[in-house]
Amino acid sequence: MPSFLSQTTRRASGLPDGMLLCPSALLHLGSRAVVDQAKSRLARKGELMRISQSASVQPIQTRFSSRLPTADKVLACPSTL
Repeated sequence: MPSFLSQTTRRASGLPDGMLLCPSALLHLGSRAVVDQAKSRLARKGELMRISQSASVQPIQTRFSSRLPTADKVLACPSTL
């Protein structure tokens, strides 16, 4: 069975640019404490970027660094998970 971090990373990488990843979208994988801990670890590693206390987004990789998607892209997403 894959680790929780790898499942969370796979879930986030499958989202379109600008799609928010909220803890409620990951509760089927584990408890809220486990989800928060995994999101915190992924944010420290740079694989997720926090937008607010609970919402995160997959960073966009450029040749120089990673960055957040534009606000227009985040607001234009059809739904948040």
